[in-house]
Amino acid sequence: MTSYNSTSNSAAIDCFHADCQLPSCLRTSSLAILFLVTNLLCLIQTYRTIRLTKRRINYQLAILYLAILETLLGFLHWGFLSSTDFDFAIIYLKLIELLVLSYYFTSYAFELLRYRHLENRLLVPVFIILVLILTSFLIISIIGLWDKSTAEACLDPSFVLFDASQLLLSVLILIAGCLITWKLKKVQLSENIRKRKQSILWLLVLVFLITSLITAGWDIGFDLYHASHASSSCTHTFDNEWIQAIVNWLLRTIDLLVPLWAALYVFNLELVAKKIRHAEPLPEAVLQQPHFPQNYTIQKELYDFSENTNDVPEDEV
Repeated sequence: MTSYNSTSNSAAIDCFHADCQLPSCLRTSSLAILFLVTNLLCLIQTYRTIRLTKRRINYQLAILYLAILETLLGFLHWGFLSSTDFDFAIIYLKLIELLVLSYYFTSYAFELLRYRHLENRLLVPVFIILVLILTSFLIISIIGLWDKSTAEACLDPSFVLFDASQLLLSVLILIAGCLITWKLKKVQLSENIRKRKQSILWLLVLVFLITSLITAGWDIGFDLYHASHASSSCTHTFDNEWIQAIVNWLLRTIDLLVPLWAALYVFNLELVAKKIRHAEPLPEAVLQQPHFPQNYTIQKELYDFSENTNDVPEDEV
């Protein structure tokens, strides 16, 4: 996660103050608008998903619920209430979203590898433990158990812990993605559907991995720079205010918004595909083919990442 101590504590509402700097004003205002627009998109996608699937919870909806809360906090933070506590809460929500995604992809990989019995024995306990660990990081960060002098030196250990957590979860998703891709090649599936599923899978995997590497790399360089320049200010990494504002805006957008936009894009693709399947019933000739119910169930579930597979035949995996 990008070290939020590297920015001055300002919000869009501060633009009305006489001493407000134009670069900072444009940065916070544009971020507040982007978070608000993303929040509205998440609300719309949530409504459409619930209406079509007739469900109140699955992995997509869990991520969307968290994204709604994250973007709402982002809008309030950069629009009205600049506080480091908001930063930590936003980071925490993003990590929980990443954890939900990694849980789903890992369980899907276990399904294809015929290790379904390990989900309740291994994945669920690990998931609960990781949620508790991340929650403890959030509590420690907010109540400020770390040495305040360290935080003021832009070396707050909270950011290091969050960075490590994000990288770990991104690598877990990468491994699960490789396993899913490998097993999909052995499943009897049309080539178009296989390629579509793999493109959707790797879009999410690469977006989360690349954004994690960018923000972690920036934080490492940021901390090393300020550790070697004791006299430098945490709020001014660059001498030029415009460069400072642009770099900060790009880091916030890449770190927090780009993964959400990628998830919304993928969820919308899946929703459109589901609508097409519901609107266009299969021809009678196809329905009367031998073993059709089994093959159709497999293709539908493997095509739709919104549900776990329930029927993966032994001879096709």
